[in-house]
Amino acid sequence: MYSFAHLHVASAFTAHHGTAHPEALVAAAVDAGADAAAITDHDGIYGAIRHVRACLVAGIDPIVGANLQTRDDEGQLSTATVLAHGHNRLFGL
Repeated sequence: MYSFAHLHVASAFTAHHGTAHPEALVAAAVDAGADAAAITDHDGIYGAIRHVRACLVAGIDPIVGANLQTRDDEGQLSTATVLAHGHNRLFGL
């Protein structure tokens, strides 16, 4: 297993950015030897429950986040990524 996980991963629940469902993304991470997998949909956590469930079944750590678009007082757009990392050891798996 390796300790690297891509942290900018949009699922099919992010229109125009993601194409794969969370279960397929987790399966690809497992096939690549990952010990964790992330999902960071845009402006929401739409695929988070399916992602966490797939990670638990696969025995890898889930990382859930969202890429949030923000606007400052002057109207300028920017993006902030918020992440939460869990691990299966809390559940005794």
